[in-house]
Amino acid sequence: MITIASNKKDFLNTLDSKVLSSAGFTYSHFPNYIEEELCLILNSRIEAFQPGAISEEEMKYCAQNIADRFHVDARRAIDTLHIAGKIALNERCKRIT
Repeated sequence: MITIASNKKDFLNTLDSKVLSSAGFTYSHFPNYIEEELCLILNSRIEAFQPGAISEEEMKYCAQNIADRFHVDARRAIDTLHIAGKIALNERCKRIT
């Protein structure tokens, strides 16, 4: 059994038709997160930061911003926080704003 997972909606269109016909794929669709779910995901990662380095309100702002711009992409939201943390660390900031 081979499992293929992709975030690209047109991924199957890139495969050769012979592969598609012989593979006998079973499809599963996972719905996008809603903004509230994304906020919960980000808040569950708050312990990755020093206490007080980022507030729940700032996490919510990040979730809203990502939801509006990038179709509630959890990976992009987590990457955004990671990059913000790296910048704060490199600049020796105590808070992420």
